[in-house]
Amino acid sequence: MLLVLCGGLHFVSPSTAQTDSSIRWMVTVDKSLEGDQPGERVIFGPQEELLLNLGLNNAAGPAVSGPLTLSEHLRVTISRKEGSFPVRLKISVVDPAGAILAEHGTVHVEFSIRREDGAPFSVGTYTVETDLSSFFGTLQFLNGSRWVGRAKTSDVRTVVVKDVVSLQDQVHFYDLEGNYHLGRGHYAEAIRNLERLVVLTPDRWQSHAALGAAYIRSGRYREAAASLERALPGWLLFPERRGDIVANDLARAYVALGQDADAARVLRSAGVGQADIQSRIERMKAK
Repeated sequence: MLLVLCGGLHFVSPSTAQTDSSIRWMVTVDKSLEGDQPGERVIFGPQEELLLNLGLNNAAGPAVSGPLTLSEHLRVTISRKEGSFPVRLKISVVDPAGAILAEHGTVHVEFSIRREDGAPFSVGTYTVETDLSSFFGTLQFLNGSRWVGRAKTSDVRTVVVKDVVSLQDQVHFYDLEGNYHLGRGHYAEAIRNLERLVVLTPDRWQSHAALGAAYIRSGRYREAAASLERALPGWLLFPERRGDIVANDLARAYVALGQDADAARVLRSAGVGQADIQSRIERMKAK
């Protein structure tokens, strides 16, 4: 699939257009966890494709635009000890769609890599190099002049594909798979993996919270309430929790079940003021 990033018609003064610009970027690997070595990512089980993310951040200077034909100018090389092999790149998401790289702005690109011969990425260690030198050569300032700026041109990651062998491997595998599918709205697949994760980690509140989130987004409110009740005590003790996601999901489940008193109890335990509890419950009912 070919996606083109292009900016609209803009006019800026030549002096502004020639201002130096600094672009920072990095590549991350989906469904992976940190390995033993710096920059190393671990993936469990042979992969039909490697899923990667590219974040571009225009850290300083004026906005730049294309046309930016990422499929033609994003170079990815994958190799093992025995050498490199041809791969196909497919861009699936550009966020924001059709974006220009605005001043102090960020563009997020999701893309996948498959082997040309159709074989999976089997168990082993791979070196993944992403080269943006050609990509940066296409950049322009908004008045059409050539981009002049600072940016690294390549990034190297080591990706280790390993079999699911130990109990800890199973925990990592179901955690990664479950939360990956939850984040992408594949709730049936998320539930399948997260139910297995909960069996392996019954005392881990995060596992119950993730499963409860998948249940509630599937309309399985009674099961969601049971899972989220098990997650709530640990979540309340977690010193760095952000927002009130678990409490809100649990309250939503109780509202859907017609148990407003339980919804109020949960919100109260999360520190929601008495004056705000009823209005929050009413908003949940309206959705």
